Amino acid sequence: MRLLNISIVVVVLLLGNALLVPASGRQFFVAVNGHPNNPGTFTQPWALDTAFRMPASRLTGGDTVWIRGGKYSGTFILDADGTVSKPLVYQAYPGERVVLDSYTGLNNNVKTLEVVGNYVWLVGIEIENSSPTRISNASGINTATDLHQSIGMEIYGNSTRIINCKIHDTPGVGVGYWSTALDAEIYGCFIYNTGFSALDRGHGPGIYTQNGDAAKPKAVRNSFLFNGFSTGIQFYSSATANKLKGLIIDSTTIFNSGALTRPTQARRKNFVAGAETSGRTNATPGVTRVSALYLTDNVLYRDTADNINQQYWKYWDFRENTELGYQDETLSDSFVIFTRNHLYGDPLPMLLHQWDSGVFKHNFLYSYKPNNDGVRNVIELATGATPFPNWDSNTYRTNEPAYNSPFNNLTFTKWKDSFNIDQHSNFVNGPFTEQYAFVRRNKYSRNTYYITVMNYAQLDSMLINHNFSEHNGMQFSLYDVQRSLYVPLSKGLYNGTSFKLPMKLTEVAPTLGITPMPPKHTSAALGTFVLSFYPSITTVKTGAWNDPTTWNVGRVPTSEDDVVLQHAVTISGLAWCRSLNSNQQQVTTQSGAHLLISNTGQ
Repeated sequence: MRLLNISIVVVVLLLGNALLVPASGRQFFVAVNGHPNNPGTFTQPWALDTAFRMPASRLTGGDTVWIRGGKYSGTFILDADGTVSKPLVYQAYPGERVVLDSYTGLNNNVKTLEVVGNYVWLVGIEIENSSPTRISNASGINTATDLHQSIGMEIYGNSTRIINCKIHDTPGVGVGYWSTALDAEIYGCFIYNTGFSALDRGHGPGIYTQNGDAAKPKAVRNSFLFNGFSTGIQFYSSATANKLKGLIIDSTTIFNSGALTRPTQARRKNFVAGAETSGRTNATPGVTRVSALYLTDNVLYRDTADNINQQYWKYWDFRENTELGYQDETLSDSFVIFTRNHLYGDPLPMLLHQWDSGVFKHNFLYSYKPNNDGVRNVIELATGATPFPNWDSNTYRTNEPAYNSPFNNLTFTKWKDSFNIDQHSNFVNGPFTEQYAFVRRNKYSRNTYYITVMNYAQLDSMLINHNFSEHNGMQFSLYDVQRSLYVPLSKGLYNGTSFKLPMKLTEVAPTLGITPMPPKHTSAALGTFVLSFYPSITTVKTGAWNDPTTWNVGRVPTSEDDVVLQHAVTISGLAWCRSLNSNQQQVTTQSGAHLLISNTGQ
């Protein structure tokens, strides 16, 4: 037994790197200076590659592998497995920044991290590529050997969870999210600055995804995808595959896809689902058709002022924000649910292809600028396409009163009557000054909220009237997603009033390599924020730190908690807190115990 020197373990708390899993199962450790032959303890950690490839006899479901901070250079394959009831968790050590960087200086196509294990959770990891350029003088992706192409992460494992991770500045696809990864989830992630520019166009979607079973859809939830060189999310496969069955995009904000590519090249879509069909029809056995596609509560934003060559606006392949369906008209897609989505278009919010059935309700579509032919459609139909019957209760807006036929070149009345849809919907053609705020709580880090604001009045700031009353008296930090996820815009003590968010922000995080167009902050029309609170937790008796009954909230402190001691405590294993006010109470540690104090206030 010994008294702990409280000042010896003090680090910076990083956003999205809070303690997710209680220390209930076995705990192992990885460090940059770890060794394959080490036992994986705190003082004798494993190497990262060793932990990722550990056999089931040594590492299994229910175990947690803590990855200590630092940069891990190279490429990695995670092929260990958890179980259905007990996932195997790899998590960044609380308060420490874990970065995987695959840049080797070679002109080749590499994958920073391949996740092939099943029932694996990966939490709080950052993936990047520090190569110096994102510009190729080749004419396509297969001939672009004059730069270091690198995919950030490829996911193959069943029921994987990628949680609160950051994937950015990868000269290639950010996340390859493939058909075998059934019932998988990307949650709370930030995917940005992905891809590269070749002479033909920008390449490298933020997420390129497929799925092989409509009954086991994969999901992207409560995340941000932005900038980059190509499409935000691409649900796509070849005409000979059958891998477009089951995808959920929920509560996710996608904006300015393609903004970093050459200024003479067109933007890309924020979301597209479909593929080339190569002459196949609905009767073709094994045909690839999109089915079980669900998009709910998303914000998809395109800002013309950021980077666009207007000559491309008249082409379907480049002008729309969102495209639902195939890129040719030889067959129809199967089933889609598209509800409560907010589309800010430039100039076209949506292009719709033919679907057998679906639901299109409670959406908001806004077209704010005509293309160079003077057309200002809110929605357009591909050849042979018609809206499906369950289509109603939507809101459509333009601000061009002189153009009154924005529904596939039909008036709103003609649109409704022609297809017998939108009988309870609303269309307004004129000035638009409303505001919308979407506040989404992080289910894995319950004191953190992701906030997207649509500020059509271009106000300098906006009040968010969400009920944060349970966080009264807590410390908080507010971050601008586009500026920094490590340095807050503001911080302080929350007193229960409405949050005032600054909207006219200009500073952005720089790219790691040279890009044709530098990243630009969105206008005041769009704000993207993360708000984190830090609870205060107090002892109610003398006892063990890891005993929930020692604390007033009935749980053990995490790295998000500000701890106040009113009694003596004993630490027998791993322990975390954000800050510690010991009040001169005795803190005793047993041999091998460790306490992390993340007391910078970030």
